Amino acid sequence: MLEKIRKRLLFEGADAVGGAYLKGFVPDSMQNLEYGISVQMRLSQAVVEQIFREKSPSHTYFHNYRTLNAMLDRCTFLAVSMLQKEGYRAVAVPASQTVDRQMFAGLISHKLVAVKAGMGRIGRHALFISDELGPAVRLASVLTDCPICAPEPLFVRQEGCGTCSACAKACPAGAISGKEYIPGMPREDFFDAECCSNYMKKSFQMIGRGAVCGICMATCQNRWKEKFLKKP
Repeated sequence: MLEKIRKRLLFEGADAVGGAYLKGFVPDSMQNLEYGISVQMRLSQAVVEQIFREKSPSHTYFHNYRTLNAMLDRCTFLAVSMLQKEGYRAVAVPASQTVDRQMFAGLISHKLVAVKAGMGRIGRHALFISDELGPAVRLASVLTDCPICAPEPLFVRQEGCGTCSACAKACPAGAISGKEYIPGMPREDFFDAECCSNYMKKSFQMIGRGAVCGICMATCQNRWKEKFLKKP
């Protein structure tokens, strides 16, 4: 079933689709939906490069950000429809939705689903870094009872950012502590989400109502591209 969904979503514009076993990580209200699908789309490289050069988000970035969110939500709803037609239960988790204002968190962490699907890792900036695409991606997820992968946890790799702390140095809010992320580490132990949010609202209100920044992401993407990207 996962391959069928992957093929359809790649056709619809997704750049990567993976499956994860999530028992023990889903919200109480979704305990019977123990499998997850991670859907990823890459941001415009030209827009990311502009953020890196200017050390500031742009209106173009905000538009790219919102458009990808809408495309991701369409993909996850398509996946839900496909699963339901086969008799399974499924829920689409929006690409960008906060349900816990105190913790700045959604229904489930898209990054967690992507990591559990074996598609990448978490960096010092608390962002997901795709093995294939780098950190310049947007994510959305689907929770389902369809056994789309083996019912066992995938081994989570331990390698991290090494000696690189470019994101911490670039963050104008000082929200990134510079500590290496260790799988299972609470976000607040290495990243201050409230500080990040407050800075965005104060400094970039004129750009997308202060809902975007992207400086750490663009800095990381530049380093990732230099190290891993095989093509220009």
